[in-house]
Amino acid sequence: MKFLKKIGIAFFSILLINFIGLFVLSMEMKPLLINGIVKEMIKNEYLSKSVRTQDSSSNQEDVIEQYENNEQLEELLNKKEIQELIDKYITLTMNSLSSDEKLDNIELEKDILNYLENNKELLEEAVGVEISDEVFEKTREQMKSKELTKVYQETVERERQKMDPTVKSVLKWFNYFNSSSFRFICIIGIIVSAIIVGFLCFSLSKWIKTIGTSLLFSGFGLLIISITVALFIKKIANFQLNTRRLSIIGIILMVVGILIVIGCKVMKKMEGKKNDLSPKTV
Repeated sequence: MKFLKKIGIAFFSILLINFIGLFVLSMEMKPLLINGIVKEMIKNEYLSKSVRTQDSSSNQEDVIEQYENNEQLEELLNKKEIQELIDKYITLTMNSLSSDEKLDNIELEKDILNYLENNKELLEEAVGVEISDEVFEKTREQMKSKELTKVYQETVERERQKMDPTVKSVLKWFNYFNSSSFRFICIIGIIVSAIIVGFLCFSLSKWIKTIGTSLLFSGFGLLIISITVALFIKKIANFQLNTRRLSIIGIILMVVGILIVIGCKVMKKMEGKKNDLSPKTV
């Protein structure tokens, strides 16, 4: 019976570790995609164009360093509005590619214009050129044709038609993995696993220690995943994927887990000393 109880605690602790890890990955997958891949692609494209347009007498390494350390560009890409804009169109694209959903109710030009108008000064600092009202008005007139929206819709539709069924299935799973329903299942799994572990442990200190250990292993797993993914992407695509946020979350979970485990050991030691000092009944 004692052996079965240990197996039960180990089993549900593993479930708890996995549910915690899956929940964090689900929450961080899209930010990782936006901050780690899309933003870096924008920065790299901006860098390559900037290098090409520089005077031939300019030192290419200096130009690259200048644009890699462009704080205005970094600030521009970190703005809430552009984060929401990128997130919106990534979601629309993924949903459309993985299903038969049509991209009818979108206004790409309107979204871009709103962003440009709300971030005029920051854009000027990033590109180093003053953007006049005439330029904005000309851009607004050009976008009335909604050519960008048409190109976007046609491109997504074309890619969806020729997409391999296996890739479409992967996208469907990716969308589900990032959905609220999946996160809700993870939360239920975390709560249920923690309750069952507590029921099997009987002791409150042992239960808390087990929770701390689960957080420690979850954090360690997330840290390993973030490092491995970054190295893998860099090796196969020569691309530096920013997994810092995931690494930080992993480290935080590890630190919290370690503190809980140490706290339980200290409490247990203090309880032992208290029992030793208490008067013994004859």
